[in-house]
Amino acid sequence: MNHEDIKQISREIDCDVYTLQQFRNNNVLDENLKDVKSPNPLELKKLAKEIKPILKKSKK
Repeated sequence: MNHEDIKQISREIDCDVYTLQQFRNNNVLDENLKDVKSPNPLELKKLAKEIKPILKKSKK
């Protein structure tokens, strides 16, 4: 998933709690995910700040 995918999901969901978790590829069930890089924690924080207003809007 990319940032735009996550933003789109945040527009479509209606929930009280939304958790954005960092992916880690060191213990995966799907071997295809072993080569996927873990996202930068700073990028995740930035993304969380971007989607927070979207989630608050959907609660209204």
